[in-house]
Amino acid sequence: MAGAALEVRSNAKRCNDAWFADFGSSASAAPAKKKLSYLEAREYATIELRVEEAEQLVQGKRAELEDPANATNASLLVSTQADLDSAQDALDALYTRWAELEKKSG
Repeated sequence: MAGAALEVRSNAKRCNDAWFADFGSSASAAPAKKKLSYLEAREYATIELRVEEAEQLVQGKRAELEDPANATNASLLVSTQADLDSAQDALDALYTRWAELEKKSG
């Protein structure tokens, strides 16, 4: 009787091990699709508009910097260049975030 119980346990262990091996291989073959959280979905819905606004800000600062009327005002040029740099950094950050959300949404 003890030998039969041992054999049943050993068969159960082999079936269990085989099931987990099959489960593990199918899970690695098709990675689970990640879904955007509620806040990420709201952010994703508005990011295109925010990128467009940031691009307009960069274009406006660039036009202000290139305006011949401002060419002789050094302090204005320096502050406008700093504004342009920060606007460009914000735009780059938005594009990076947009790519992250795009990748996560599939």
